[in-house]
Parts: sequence; C-alpha cells; structure tokens
Amino acid sequence: MPTRRAVVAAGVIAATSLVAGADSLRAQDDVDYSDFLPPDLRLTLRLLDADGNEADDALIEQMITVLTERAERLGATLIHIERLSASDIVLSVRGTSDVVMTIVTLSRPGLLEIIDPRGAFLQSGVLVATSLGGMPDLPDTGAAATPKPVYQTILSSADIADAFLTTNELGDLVVGFRIEEDAGERLKAFTEANVGQPMTIVIDNLVIVSPVINAPIFTEGLIQGLPPEEAQSLVIQLNSDPLPGMIERLEIELPE
Repeated sequence: MPTRRAVVAAGVIAATSLVAGADSLRAQDDVDYSDFLPPDLRLTLRLLDADGNEADDALIEQMITVLTERAERLGATLIHIERLSASDIVLSVRGTSDVVMTIVTLSRPGLLEIIDPRGAFLQSGVLVATSLGGMPDLPDTGAAATPKPVYQTILSSADIADAFLTTNELGDLVVGFRIEEDAGERLKAFTEANVGQPMTIVIDNLVIVSPVINAPIFTEGLIQGLPPEEAQSLVIQLNSDPLPGMIERLEIELPE
C-alpha cells in the first residue's frame, strides 16, 4: 500500500483547509484531479486591517472565510489561495457564470452606509468621508473625492437583517433590505426628524443615491440606482458575514 503524503505547492494553501481550520491538507491519494484544470478567474488582492495596515495571519484567515462564503453564494469555488507576500493573495476562482459580478463581489468590501448628508443632495458617484467608513483610497472607481466634511453614519451593513433582489414600480432591479430592530429605531428617529430632507446611501464611501425622505422609515427599504450585476453583488455581500478588514484589488487575470 503506498504511503499517504500530504501535498501542497510552495505558498499555496487549500481554501477548504483555511475555512474549516483543518490541521492537514488532503492526502495525495484523495486528490480531485479536476483541481488541475485552469481557473476561470485569478484575482490578486491586498488584505488590510481597518486602519489600512497589513493584515496579520488571523485577520487574513477571517477575511478568506468571508470571501469563500461570498464565492459559494455566487455558485463559484475558490480552488486555490496563493500567498504572495505578508498581505497579498491570489484567489483562483472556478465555476463563475458572471465574471464581472464575481470580481465586484470578491474585490470590494461592500460596506453599506446610510448617512446624514446635512440637508445636501450629494451627487451619485462622489466619494465621501463617513464616520464609520473613513476615507479610503479607491483610485479604481474614477470618482471625485470629497474628504470633508465627515458625514455621520446612521446605519451600516452590520445593521441589515436580510437583503434581497426585487423590482421597483418601474420594473428596475433594486436591492431590498430589512433592518435589525435596534437599528430600525435609529433610522426611524432620523427619518422622522428629517421628512422632506435627503438621506444618502453609500457603498464603500461611494454615493449611490440621495433620496428625499417622504415619511419615516421603520424596518425596511430599497437601494436603487445600481447596475444589475452590482445589485446582485451587494445582496451577496450583505447576506454574508461582514468583512473584518479592507481590500485593495491589484490585478485581474482571465486565463485562456
């Protein structure tokens, strides 16, 4: 009988081992040979902590767990995770049916915030500073930056109990969401005090829309103004565990 030997390439970690916290990798005679097929997508990412510093090993493992969950919700699989440096990794993804949505879902934090724009109608596509999200450097958005003032966050992704795709009265695809009870009280208080004024919905510090508050909002709402693939991506991000750090996308590779 051949001796069982664990097999791992230098710098390459089996995604299942990181997620499950296994102490050993698959044995050679248990290898799934479909793993040798090329991935559909490779993403090179830099993983950082909330302050923008290099993520440590524990934080990287937590972030990979969240990214793995997001991939599974897309119907895809992280077949390999390669550690390039202290905080840079390469995700090899297989089984994705929508490359653009996969890139968006796996390479953005997906931090949703509803902020108080102080009576101003903030323009869609502008980067703003917020009390929760700070002012991260997102050069790949092509958006103009407005680092001051720092807008107060009313609620965030952590306050969302459930997110789902639905349509508005025009038939456009939008993101519906339900709010945790304690956060609902905050949103109710804010919207009651600001009927007739705008509030602003922000994702990763990027202004999406600034709707007028027509009546107090209690436990649910809609996020409109997103392209369909970004709407689907946001639902996945909101329904996954919150990402405990920041992501910078360094490179996208589509193997032939």
